Amino acid sequence: MTAYFQHTDPDVFSDPDRFVPDRWLSPDAPKMARNFVLFSRGSRNCIGMNLATAEINFMLTALFRPGAPKFELFETGETDVVAVHDYIVPLARLDSKGFDFSALWYQPNPHSQAAAMSQAEDSASYDCIIVGAGLTGIVAAQRLLQAHPETQLVILERDYCLGGVWGERRNYPSFWSQWTHGIAEFSDMPMERPPPKDCMHDLFRAKYTTNYLEDYVNNMSHSGKTLRDRIQFNTQVQSIRKTNGQWNVICLDVNTNSQRSMCSPKLMMANGQASIPNVPHFAGQEYYSGQIIHSIDFGQSDIVQDQSIEGVYKNESGLFTGA
Repeated sequence: MTAYFQHTDPDVFSDPDRFVPDRWLSPDAPKMARNFVLFSRGSRNCIGMNLATAEINFMLTALFRPGAPKFELFETGETDVVAVHDYIVPLARLDSKGFDFSALWYQPNPHSQAAAMSQAEDSASYDCIIVGAGLTGIVAAQRLLQAHPETQLVILERDYCLGGVWGERRNYPSFWSQWTHGIAEFSDMPMERPPPKDCMHDLFRAKYTTNYLEDYVNNMSHSGKTLRDRIQFNTQVQSIRKTNGQWNVICLDVNTNSQRSMCSPKLMMANGQASIPNVPHFAGQEYYSGQIIHSIDFGQSDIVQDQSIEGVYKNESGLFTGA
């Protein structure tokens, strides 16, 4: 029996043709898990199962995170997704072009084209704008400048420090890396091995990654400007629109609360998956007298030094709670 027939068995998966994610929270979840054979079962199951699952989770968080693009179906109908053939894997009609969609990264421009052009003329102009000064934003800027050192490039960072999850603001003494020395560095600048007291086998305290990134942006220089010189800190992107081939970016200085605009023919989003806290509401939260701190703010919190706190716990949402 193929996976398609097992996954559409109504005795196991009730109403199998409907998208009901909550079904996995029902009492039938254990029975469905036993019959879930997407990657086959047993000793001959898919060798790439864990990698595929990780990629699915990564893709979903990237596509549906706060501030992500809006999607619209593009030349796709129901017959493009309904299975009518079983070739070990289920397939739709053979002449289907598959599932396709378009992504809207910005809201439609409410102004006239003339107003947009006028705004662009008043904006600071760059060859490339990178949003986010974490690992990806930093190394992307470095590689572009290595190939084209004359590029007018700017990196916009909402925080006062670089590094994203490895930034100074998020660091705390018991924060350890989950990568090993030797692979925790960029190819053009080796990382010195941390002292033994701060290592556990090849793992090390996160502060050494933070220090490495700080040194990296200071040492990488092109056309007389370091990477640090190109980072605009405390800069929050408020809107992005593309008009006449130019990306128009409106930013807010979080210190002065003043707006400024810039434009560029190239834009790279490197704002990561863990920069906007998603704090759920807990039932009975209004009766809880303790602190609730998201992991993004834990490094700046004094909750550990608070003598009235008996314990600190991290739940599945990444929230630290004191009790």
